[in-house]
Amino acid sequence: MKPLLGYYQFMNPKNERWEFYKRIFSGITLVSIHQDKLIIDAGNGPIDSLIHVGKGIFRFKGDIIPSAVISQDGEGRAFFQGYGNRFYRKTSYAPILLQKIPIYLGFLAACLSLLYTMAGIPLLSAKKINLTQLSIPLFSSVGILCLGLSYRLLGATDEIHKELFTYLNATSFSIFAGMILFALGIILGAYALYRQWDELTRPWVRFALLFNSIFLVYLVVVLTIHGWIGVPLWL
Repeated sequence: MKPLLGYYQFMNPKNERWEFYKRIFSGITLVSIHQDKLIIDAGNGPIDSLIHVGKGIFRFKGDIIPSAVISQDGEGRAFFQGYGNRFYRKTSYAPILLQKIPIYLGFLAACLSLLYTMAGIPLLSAKKINLTQLSIPLFSSVGILCLGLSYRLLGATDEIHKELFTYLNATSFSIFAGMILFALGIILGAYALYRQWDELTRPWVRFALLFNSIFLVYLVVVLTIHGWIGVPLWL
């Protein structure tokens, strides 16, 4: 079993389009084997201890019936199946990490944009900055809020009224429009930064706003590739 230890990528999200990120963030690590127990770190909770019952079949601690299996497919690639019907395949963690880092930075940029906007509103009222300067984080913040509302509506609809995804209606159009407005807000924010670049004399301000713009645009590109932006739900 020791050669089968390592990182396993989650391979079968319920919805490839809306849950693509689970392939990146929902992996598990088979940490070690001690006597007849396999230690698994799922990364989002307590470490699990699985008890080997023979031939690569395991049961979770506290369970009576085995519900997990570790083996190799016909091509010799290790896989793990457990946690319900979840399927994982062993892979190198380095490519996964390279996908995680810019997404984490994108979320950081989103939080900073909202923070800059909230800090900029009182500065605008005090006439320390003008509306043109505030527009750089403001456009991005509006887009981020639209994305958040759309995703929240998407989740609620997926739980209760999945049939609304199959035709054009107020709900499906609102989700579609929110995703479009997210991309539009980020692009307008990047354009506003480009237009005002020479007017930003403080290097730290330039760096902070450029950081935000780069990684928010990265999020737009990733979501566009995976069909979140510009693709009507009802088609």
